[in-house]
Amino acid sequence: MVSVPQDEALKDKVCPQRQWGARWDEQFSILFWRGIKERRHDYFSWLRITQVLSTAIILGLLWWQSDAKNPKDLQDQ
Repeated sequence: MVSVPQDEALKDKVCPQRQWGARWDEQFSILFWRGIKERRHDYFSWLRITQVLSTAIILGLLWWQSDAKNPKDLQDQ
């Protein structure tokens, strides 16, 4: 078998280079915001927000005004 030299113009017509319309960061941003919009009602329901805030408040109260001055006391907490 002998390879036949190909003309670059003919090669581009047969197998054109794929050109993207947007850079990867633009594509990521578009897909990220589309995912947020589609799942907005799942993730941002009032029940979910209430659960997260109440958990954060309870865990914050556990360490509020703690008198841990040295690393041993912090480790014990």
